[in-house]
Amino acid sequence: MKPAGPVRMPVWSRSDRGRDFAGLSSRPVDLLVIGGGITGAGIALDAAARGLRTALVDKGDFASGTSSRSSKLIHGGLRYLRQGQWRTTRESSRERATLQRLAPHLVEDLPFLLPVDGGLGKRLVLGTGMWLYGSAGGRHARRGHRHLDRALALEQLPSLAPTDRSAYVFHDARADDCRLTLHVLKRAVSAGCTALSYVRVDELCHSDGQVSGARLRDVRGGSESSIEARVIVNATGVWCDELRRLDQPRASALLRPSKGVHLLLPRERVRNRCAVAFSLPRGGPSGFLLPWGERAILGTTDTEHDDDLDEVRATAADVELLLSLANERFPDLGLGRGDVLATWAGLRPLLGHDNEADPSRAPRDDVIERSPSGLISVTGGKLTTYRHMAERVVDRVAEALGRTAPCTTRTLALFAAPAGDDPLVRSHGSEAAVVRGMQERDGDLARPLVESRPESLAEAVYALEHERAVTLADLLLRRTRLGLLAPEGTAAAAESIARFLAVKTGWDVSAELDEYSEQARLFGVPA
Repeated sequence: MKPAGPVRMPVWSRSDRGRDFAGLSSRPVDLLVIGGGITGAGIALDAAARGLRTALVDKGDFASGTSSRSSKLIHGGLRYLRQGQWRTTRESSRERATLQRLAPHLVEDLPFLLPVDGGLGKRLVLGTGMWLYGSAGGRHARRGHRHLDRALALEQLPSLAPTDRSAYVFHDARADDCRLTLHVLKRAVSAGCTALSYVRVDELCHSDGQVSGARLRDVRGGSESSIEARVIVNATGVWCDELRRLDQPRASALLRPSKGVHLLLPRERVRNRCAVAFSLPRGGPSGFLLPWGERAILGTTDTEHDDDLDEVRATAADVELLLSLANERFPDLGLGRGDVLATWAGLRPLLGHDNEADPSRAPRDDVIERSPSGLISVTGGKLTTYRHMAERVVDRVAEALGRTAPCTTRTLALFAAPAGDDPLVRSHGSEAAVVRGMQERDGDLARPLVESRPESLAEAVYALEHERAVTLADLLLRRTRLGLLAPEGTAAAAESIARFLAVKTGWDVSAELDEYSEQARLFGVPA
């Protein structure tokens, strides 16, 4: 089905935060969504598009948790297929096709190389897996797979191991996870949702034993408010259990957080023309090498995390583990710590709390739980399947409200624009015209934020006025990914950027720089 036409993003400015926060107490909403990652954003969009009065709050910036620290993959889950999770693979493959239709500028086709480290027998086994993976998408599948001999495979990855006699190429997709979350959330706002970052839930309120609202605190300004809500959805990801215990102090744990670490490398060191999926022989760990502009991403770990949920970063041991994994599989790579430009770590909200099981084999299914007081908690799942997960949650919300409005997000375009090489379009879709108009009206806004990077001052102003960037860190780490992709240049330019924007924002430049440095520290290379 063809997506609905483009929608112009309304003004959604940081300067209106106070008004929106005060307005939360003025009238009840049908639905309060707590959590501004991809799951919460998807639920807010689905609900607002069905005509429900919807509000969303997050204690930090939107997408500041797992939804900006993923592998950037929109994929069917080849690994899940190998583990027998056919339903997850099928759903993921179909949702991947849907997202490529709703946001073709953002969700890009990504060819993957799968080396064959063996003879005909291994090739036949992997070929069968390729056929099954392609069939998981059913009629939604657009690209199949093909076999490459060693000479052609070397063109894609010159450091192919001597034992790799050939390779398969199959297709998945990728997207900037943070930009995707913002696209979904902006579409929710354009549909009438009130969305506020840096608003913490201090207390859940109950009436006649049923959850009926929340007491809120603006963590930037310190003011308090309250909101009445007929239904509340807990979409806080790895913080899910913390919020559940505001509702039921003795609630048992649903989650088992798993840490995924990624390394950012110079693309010229890896020389991968496409993405590469690999695993060690004899059932060893698996990994991938992904192209990301002039960089390559090496990932990922899948290890237990029982430390602070708000302070997650790669350790020296994590870095060594990933480097050794890649070097063991492809000895000619010869990667060392000096090649690592940046790191990031995110927490996956895996289900269950069996500490004896391997996190990498834990199901990626989601779960929707309704407490005796009516709090709906959703967790698990993954980036690719956020839309379908949101649909099932809002079906439950609509049932609780006695509403019968159908889901429309399968055809609701996310500021869609044709795929291409224009950096503005790749980041903003149909909203690129707004940014370009700013540059044409004021030539100074066409200047780059960071030397030798395409992101412009106009994009910073747009982020303030239409993407509710509140802080310098919001702008440099999430609205753009400059602090990750060009850390040294961004650090050097941060003060001038902050001073330029302070005229519009009233920022305390020194405080903004300190906060940016503190958040950027989580993406640094551990000593």
